[in-house]
Amino acid sequence: MGIFQVILGEFKEIKTRLDRIEARLAREPMQLDMHESLLLKLPDHLRRTYIVVANRGKCVAEDVAAMTGRSRAHESDYLNQLSTMGFLSKGRVCREVEFRLREVEKVG
Repeated sequence: MGIFQVILGEFKEIKTRLDRIEARLAREPMQLDMHESLLLKLPDHLRRTYIVVANRGKCVAEDVAAMTGRSRAHESDYLNQLSTMGFLSKGRVCREVEFRLREVEKVG
C-alpha cells in the first residue's frame, strides 16, 4: 500500500469524524448568553447570522456563509450590521476580518 492510499484513508477518517460532529451539533440546542428579548429584536436574517457566530465563538464572513448557505458578500454585510449595532466585535486577523460575540452587558 502506497503513501497515497494511507493519506487518502486518513482523510476519509477525518471526514467521517467531522460529519459525526456536525450532525451532533445540529441536534443539540444552542446555549446563547443573550436574553431572548434582545435576540427577538433582531430581524430574521441578522438573527440567523448571529446564531452562527454564537455557535462558533468567532469566525469570518466566509465561514458564516458556508454555514448559512448565503453569499459571503451578504454575510459580510450582515456581520458588519451586527457589529455596528453592538452585538459583535470585529478585528483584523492577517488579511481577514474576524467577528466574535460581545459580552452581554455591553449589548443594549
